[in-house]
Amino acid sequence: MVTLKALKSGHNKGTATVEAAFVFPVLLLLIFGAIHYGWLFMRANQIANAARQGVRAAIVDGDVTGAVAIVMTKAGLSTGDYVMSISPGYINFPAGDPVTVQVTVSTANSKIGLVNIPMLPTPTQLRARVTMAKEGP
Repeated sequence: MVTLKALKSGHNKGTATVEAAFVFPVLLLLIFGAIHYGWLFMRANQIANAARQGVRAAIVDGDVTGAVAIVMTKAGLSTGDYVMSISPGYINFPAGDPVTVQVTVSTANSKIGLVNIPMLPTPTQLRARVTMAKEGP
């Protein structure tokens, strides 16, 4: 004989499976999205540090390209993976004038992203620009 309790418990057997089928992909997207954006924020910070070191070298007439290259190499990026610009472009400018160093990296570079999820909006490039005043008498 079939009881009412047996009918009620058998009625909901597939509900958990169907709910999991809907929730699991969304949960995975959220987890991998958080990892992806966290990695991009870390990379953006590394690029900002490279620009900061470059401008610090520029304000004391140091090797800007070398200073940026050291930080970017430690971040796992070689010279061909980024574009660096300095303004003004000439070296001997008066003290007190602003110096700007900009470092740009394309996110299409396979060394930048950690996971490639086409559904997540990702910037096309990561850029850092730092300006300081030239030191001197």
